[in-house]
Amino acid sequence: MIIDSLVRMFGRPFGIIRYHAYGRDVRKVVPPLVNLLASAQTSIKMATGEMYFGVYNDPKIVEIIESKINRGVSVEIVHSPEIDPQTTKIPKLAKQGKLKMYRLYEEPKHHFWIIDGVHVLDEDPHAPREKERKFYIIKNAGFLAETLSREFEKRMIISISKYKKSKKSK
Repeated sequence: MIIDSLVRMFGRPFGIIRYHAYGRDVRKVVPPLVNLLASAQTSIKMATGEMYFGVYNDPKIVEIIESKINRGVSVEIVHSPEIDPQTTKIPKLAKQGKLKMYRLYEEPKHHFWIIDGVHVLDEDPHAPREKERKFYIIKNAGFLAETLSREFEKRMIISISKYKKSKKSK
């Protein structure tokens, strides 16, 4: 929301690029997502909802993630309690131990990606399975990347601690 206001007030300050998609149009915004992922040298952190298949099962997205993993880039994903049933390729990579996935026990309101701790994809909050999506790619995001990294770590810790509690109760 804050980023949307900045974009409206100042155009594209600080390299902020706004993207908008509706429903299946999400596939039209895959190229900038692929470009963002392609810039990764050390880490990719994704905090997402249900891992919508239009993005997370797109062949180009999966290919670049696999390529980055093979080059030693760390990939971690924190996601909502459920995964889109059509999204199969990324969870398969996690089962093979190629990337780490952490399941939250409630739907996160804010979705974002952090690349190498400096570049950010920030998605406007939306209801689960809502068709309209707005997101921003911010290169060299500095403080925002640091803040979102702390939020990612917090979600990861919550996921791990709840998982351990649920295993003990069985």
